[in-house]
Amino acid sequence: MAIKGRAYDPETDLPHLLALTQFSSQLTPEATYLHMGDILWRFFQSSLFDPLKYVRLWEESDGDVVAFAWLEAPDGVVWCVHPQYRGQGMLEEAIVAWAADLVEPEVPTAEVRLWTTACATDAATLQVLPGLGFLSDQRLARKMEFSLLHALADPPQPAGITLRAVESSVEWAQRVDLHRRVWHPSRVTLAAYKRLRAAPGYRPDLDLVAVTSEGEFAAYCLCWLDPVTHVGLFEPVGTHPAYRRQGVGTAVVREGLRRLQALGATTAWVTAVESNLAARKLYERVGFKTITYEYLYK
Repeated sequence: MAIKGRAYDPETDLPHLLALTQFSSQLTPEATYLHMGDILWRFFQSSLFDPLKYVRLWEESDGDVVAFAWLEAPDGVVWCVHPQYRGQGMLEEAIVAWAADLVEPEVPTAEVRLWTTACATDAATLQVLPGLGFLSDQRLARKMEFSLLHALADPPQPAGITLRAVESSVEWAQRVDLHRRVWHPSRVTLAAYKRLRAAPGYRPDLDLVAVTSEGEFAAYCLCWLDPVTHVGLFEPVGTHPAYRRQGVGTAVVREGLRRLQALGATTAWVTAVESNLAARKLYERVGFKTITYEYLYK
């Protein structure tokens, strides 16, 4: 069946991207590292990300989407290929060619060098990367998992801390300010956060904060629940610098796990960047286990 690439249509295509990710997660879970929450967070976290420009789909003649990719400006590319085609090289080659053409104007240098990522458990993608000119550079992150098939412990909460969802719109600027303090410099703005809250798949009851007795936001986590795979995702998570090493980050993640389990999730995922030892230790304290490693390829 003929396959062709086309531009992303913001009116109709988001469900196609989510469906391909969900299908891949069910069929080849050991080789899947994109969750629907990864897509939604990437598309809606920043007003600067333009999917019309930075996203492309590949579909069969009957309209079934078999691959998609987006550019991580200025010179990275992230993709998802249907397990039936993954590793054959045809779609991966088309994706890399599209990204390279797009990167040229973004990186005004004599030599453009794309980067991408792949997990150690994704054998099909790993075998095709050298032929596309990619070489393993370094271990980038840990993919971690928490089983929600058992009863969760109810540990003591930090004194003076309330765990709850972000409430009325008067708190939205405070929520954005916390994110920007944690991830400085950050492209998240109040306008982008408002747009995120209206995105399909966003649940306000899973946008959680740890609040001090003075009303300050000390930590937060945004959870995403895939209703098809029953897998939850934490993206992003952060603690205000003034409240680190006080247990508030651990507490808000545990609250996220409790809420995900109550909503029917059987598993939770989180990504810990290898260089962020504090984050990794937090997730390990909670009970997350490393299931695979994500590597950077250039």
